[in-house]
Amino acid sequence: MILLLSFFACKNSDLGEDPVSEDFYGVEHQITTEAVYDQCFDGAINILFMPEGNDAPQAFEFPVYIPELDELPLDYEISLRAPFVGMEITATDGGDGKIEIGEGHMEDVLLGGSFGECLVTMDVVALISPAGENFVFSTIITISALRGDNQGCPVPQAEPCTVELYMTSVPIE
Repeated sequence: MILLLSFFACKNSDLGEDPVSEDFYGVEHQITTEAVYDQCFDGAINILFMPEGNDAPQAFEFPVYIPELDELPLDYEISLRAPFVGMEITATDGGDGKIEIGEGHMEDVLLGGSFGECLVTMDVVALISPAGENFVFSTIITISALRGDNQGCPVPQAEPCTVELYMTSVPIE
């Protein structure tokens, strides 16, 4: 976690100290995964978030709405890309232009690929912070309740375990 926070601090200083424009709130954004820290399967799950490799930032398939601060708290549904489709979340005011995301819960996420028919439960929390001309997402996904065929489900380093994501977004014009 310390490594992730250090990475965020470096990236945030690269992006600038000025808050994002108020025009960036209340619109859809393209979200891109910049880094994954897999504390579940020793890096094996990175392919779900960065399928072209750890050095190739990956944009999600679907745009995500970033609400106006005066809309908060707000319950709504987001989709990123399969298998992360139709996730209900709660967005609340995190202060200083930040938005906290919580209560993201998905019961039957199929990991697929080399994980076969392995289903897991995922809980998601995030902090969306303004940074220069975009937003930075500090996201933690907690993975638990692995179930499926014995050959497909990997053995996690701990259960529950976490995957940390560093993501950025830009408004879609």
